[in-house]
Amino acid sequence: MEREPNVEKLIASIQADEKRVALENLFNDDELIQHTIEEIQTKLAEYERHVVKALDDTIESMHLLYHGTLKTRFILVAACTYTLLARVDPEAFSNFQSGHIRTDRKRVTSTNTVLTFFTKYANGRSQRRIAMEKRDDSHEFDYLLQLIDELLPLLPKRMSNSFRELNEMVLKPIGEVFPNDLV
Repeated sequence: MEREPNVEKLIASIQADEKRVALENLFNDDELIQHTIEEIQTKLAEYERHVVKALDDTIESMHLLYHGTLKTRFILVAACTYTLLARVDPEAFSNFQSGHIRTDRKRVTSTNTVLTFFTKYANGRSQRRIAMEKRDDSHEFDYLLQLIDELLPLLPKRMSNSFRELNEMVLKPIGEVFPNDLV
């Protein structure tokens, strides 16, 4: 019976240590996003710009690092999803980006939240699939749909201001960082 309090103290100590060294406590959002984008760039170079392999390997290699919280998981999956959306459907990406990033000193107000946009995008998959099947890169579209399916459960039903800012921080560099031959 004497060991139980010690075990409880040990467990509490381990949990406190885990919380203290949690990824989001060690790095701010900008640093996490920058690290994610750098990893995507590295994988794109490694896989000679084969975007599906690069994104899949990025998610696989960073999964354990980013699994700790909803925020870090969102950063990883959103960065990969937005990158592939920019590659597969530049027009949809441009519309999405313009509706979710502030311009000049004014936030763009959009009736579409991230959840609404991707739900509608995923629901229109049959029409898009017909259009994509004629292209050589239809496997990229299929992977995009898989990423959307992974992203949707990470999204809140209503966006708070902090989530809007986080989403904007992930979305903004995608169009700026990746070269035109990808995006």
